Amino acid sequence: MKLQDAASSHCPDVSRSCLSSQIIRSSVPRNLSTGPQTVSTAAVHPSELPSDQTMLLGDAVPDFEAESTDGPLSLYDHLGSGWGLLSSHVCAFHPVCTSELASLQFLLPEFTKREVKVIALCADAVEPLKKWLPDVVKKAKGGNEAAVAFPIVADKEREVAMRLGLIAADAPLDEAGMPLMSRTILVVDPDRRGRVTNKDPPRTG
Repeated sequence: MKLQDAASSHCPDVSRSCLSSQIIRSSVPRNLSTGPQTVSTAAVHPSELPSDQTMLLGDAVPDFEAESTDGPLSLYDHLGSGWGLLSSHVCAFHPVCTSELASLQFLLPEFTKREVKVIALCADAVEPLKKWLPDVVKKAKGGNEAAVAFPIVADKEREVAMRLGLIAADAPLDEAGMPLMSRTILVVDPDRRGRVTNKDPPRTG
């Protein structure tokens, strides 16, 4: 099955026409402390969240524990004491998401030189993500690695995405009635605070 065909069957809503890109604010509770915060609540649509859940640059980014392509993972443990870059993606096998992760894989040596830990988040279960990894490696320009060298967090229920503010209030829903995740880059400093964020609508290609 071709990558485009796999994307159409796996996430058909994202395969439709793209919207223009935009930069929007991230959202997460403002009263978070810098200590670990474990995500355990079920996902809800952003419209149901309290109105004060808006994070500005410099606010704390909450910890989370979730399954990933590298096994169980904690954000804070993965980042350690340094800088981090979190990238979120709509679904496995979609050509745009594949290109995004392939670019991260290709640029990973530059992040490593600067001691920046990379982590990705995708709205899928672990097994589809693992099956997707060979496509990502193949797409990475000039890459000779046998595997993707950073973890991809499985967030099928959008629990992590909701707490990190990665879903817009007017996010379109997929066929299962779940909101589509924004395409987001979030830079986290050593104090676990968001310093740079860029968000595009999920159908941006």
